[in-house]
Amino acid sequence: MTDLIQLIRDAVQAESRQAFVRGTVTGTNGNRVLVQRQGAAAADPVGYPRLAGYSPAPGDEVLLVRAGGGYLVLGRVVR
Repeated sequence: MTDLIQLIRDAVQAESRQAFVRGTVTGTNGNRVLVQRQGAAAADPVGYPRLAGYSPAPGDEVLLVRAGGGYLVLGRVVR
């Protein structure tokens, strides 16, 4: 039983570490933002929804949050 509990804890911790990811905007598709997530080989062709206050531009570094079965673009990272 202890091994099962540890497996569950490890899975929950791994999931929470991936709650936020960074990416680079490659374009738009209607209201969706095409983003190449950090570590991904290419941008997701379907794109992600965004918050209303953000106007995406190619090359923007963005922060995404896991929401439901996908991601939501929170906005541009300014350094």
